[in-house]
Amino acid sequence: ASLRARIAILSAWYPEPRDNGAKHRLRATIDALAALGDVYVVVFLDETERQAVQGLPVAGVAGLAVLPLPDVRPYSPRAVLAGLSVTPRSLNATWDPRIAAQLRRFIIERGIDTVIAADMRTVHYLLSLPEEITLILDEPNVSPFVVTAGDGLRARLRQYKYRRLIQRAEPRLAAVLAPSRSEAHAYRTLGGRLPVVVPNVIPSAGAGRWQPPQARNVLYTGSMTYAPNADAVAFWVQEIAPLLEAQAPGVVLTVTGALPAVVPTFAKSPAVELTGRLERLEPAFAEARAFVAPLRSGTGTRIKLLEAMAQGLPVVGTSKAFEGIDITHGVHALVADDPAVFADSVARVLDDDAFAMQLGQAGQAFVLETYDPARIAQSLRNVVVAARSASVSARHGG
Repeated sequence: ASLRARIAILSAWYPEPRDNGAKHRLRATIDALAALGDVYVVVFLDETERQAVQGLPVAGVAGLAVLPLPDVRPYSPRAVLAGLSVTPRSLNATWDPRIAAQLRRFIIERGIDTVIAADMRTVHYLLSLPEEITLILDEPNVSPFVVTAGDGLRARLRQYKYRRLIQRAEPRLAAVLAPSRSEAHAYRTLGGRLPVVVPNVIPSAGAGRWQPPQARNVLYTGSMTYAPNADAVAFWVQEIAPLLEAQAPGVVLTVTGALPAVVPTFAKSPAVELTGRLERLEPAFAEARAFVAPLRSGTGTRIKLLEAMAQGLPVVGTSKAFEGIDITHGVHALVADDPAVFADSVARVLDDDAFAMQLGQAGQAFVLETYDPARIAQSLRNVVVAARSASVSARHGG
């Protein structure tokens, strides 16, 4: 097959502004694959999201299409019927054959030969494309759907639905990618192949050596409009901060990222500073004594956490925050799930500059080695080239 490709990426996220991990991965994918040919992006958004991003430019793409998603209200007849289906409710509720037809026209009219679904939310539209198109699934993030001990009937039914979906998709997929080994094994557990691990590219890696500032604020970067981030701040304010106050009085948690229309009461604490979304995070990293990630829920690789490590900041986070990141506790960062242990860990970093710098430098070295942008980009290109070649051979019986 010719190396010159026409590639489309299907995403449930608009690429700009790059304010979450999925968007950073999408941007890195666009940049990496531009070396192979023309890259197009097709975004599926509801009406509110479409209005919010209208007119925002996206650099480096040959074409961009924004397709509407059906507006599905909770408990509406459409939502209830979607829940009764044997396919996952979120996918079934957002399926519309008219949108699928628009997608097919966009792909065929531009001679696109390879289509990548950037997450599971677009896989039903991916599978609707003609047989001659090479299909790739990236970042399925199905770990939340793997049943664990103690899960109830609802969780088991959801796992069954995702297992059926994956088994239906597998014959059409030329390749599957995952951002971490844990996500790759979760996909395999649900009946798929073992995906190729292509880590996320971390922005600002190797920015220099961090020096402990005089101020005693700690930093968390995450949009408060995303429920797991809001819960992380609540966990800090309600359970960690009171314990930390006894050891290190006056510590303020600086939270960057988009704010909801109504700020939760717990976030109005004097121990929290809300900056809103910042154009550049480097000044916030430089002014922080540590980066904290008190996450208790959510999926995917925490790009901002790794970005803080790339800047050389000492990082304290929960095991959920480090999910899919193969750090060593006490060497690259500190891991703590119990509020008292978390508070003790933050106090140690605040009170011991030498240890904080040692931790930060080890974390920075880990990110530089594990998330090298050039190596990751080449790995992605290799997978796409091999998938295109295998698809052509399969269609011609070779």
